[in-house]
Amino acid sequence: MKKALKWTYLMLILFFLYAPIVVMIALSFNASRSSAVWTGFTFDWYKDLLGDAKIMDALKVTLSVAVIATAVSTGALSFRRAAALRDTDPASPEAQALVREWQAFLTEHYYDCTDEILAGLGEMYTADQRFRENLDRFGAGTASFLSAAIAAYT
Repeated sequence: MKKALKWTYLMLILFFLYAPIVVMIALSFNASRSSAVWTGFTFDWYKDLLGDAKIMDALKVTLSVAVIATAVSTGALSFRRAAALRDTDPASPEAQALVREWQAFLTEHYYDCTDEILAGLGEMYTADQRFRENLDRFGAGTASFLSAAIAAYT
């Protein structure tokens, strides 16, 4: 009984969240300016929307922010993983896999991260106080561990 009540409650919440979205999507294809009267199916509203330069600029900015936020959060996830591994051997298979993934991430999202560039980054993580402090926010010694893991990799 209690499980059925929870399930019913969940379904009601989902219905009240998604029903208005479904209705708005359906009505967006109405040829009439009024949602009260259905006068036929049309794509005219979408044609007008896609033809508006300000809307398209806003869409570009929104998508850019989304891509950057995803890239930054993925990078932060790599640093969290490095912090979790910082008490292990930098040459361990787990640490080397992390470095390999980090290099692939940098190559995919920013620039062609060669072994030489990666080695330079590894040195900079400890040599530059700003990098060291930023990386060590994930856990004391993260910068040193990541630098040593990169040195073992390259």
